[in-house]
Amino acid sequence: MGLKETIIYQSHLKVLFVGCAVAAIFQYSNGSQNPNDPQIQALKKEIAADSEKLKQTLEKTSNKAKFQEEMEHVSQTVRLALDYLPKELDVQDLYKKINGEARNAGVQISLFKPKEPVSKDFYDELPIEISLRGNYSQIVLFLSYVSKLPRIINITNVEMVEPVPLDGIPQMKFRGTLVAYRYKEGK
Repeated sequence: MGLKETIIYQSHLKVLFVGCAVAAIFQYSNGSQNPNDPQIQALKKEIAADSEKLKQTLEKTSNKAKFQEEMEHVSQTVRLALDYLPKELDVQDLYKKINGEARNAGVQISLFKPKEPVSKDFYDELPIEISLRGNYSQIVLFLSYVSKLPRIINITNVEMVEPVPLDGIPQMKFRGTLVAYRYKEGK
């Protein structure tokens, strides 16, 4: 065997040795990453779960501006409702306002009787029996004035008696229940 053949033979051995080393390393690294390995399966599941969480988070953040706009609208609505649903309910003050509206409308109040408050979820109802006398247009005007007070007041159990002429003008009796509301703090 000459020098040239020895060099070729040694280079083939080197290539074979390097090839075997690479194959061994490849086999070792792949052998430790068996796709059926429980640890690999657990990591794959964790990656999939984290990817789903990331996707959901990205969707939520993309809707952040819309969500903030909706929250601001709800906050404004709640603030507005609280203006009409005060925390305190002063019956004397309410009587003065109702009496003033009755005078403005030209009706006479004959009964203004507050009853016990009725507790609801986040508010209290204060029913007030009311009777008044006036002609039809005066009573309607009074109800219109009450509806424009800066608070929520409902009128229930309405009764109107047939008109009776008084000085040539038909007068009616109106009976009903005014229901005022008070916001309960902390509910």
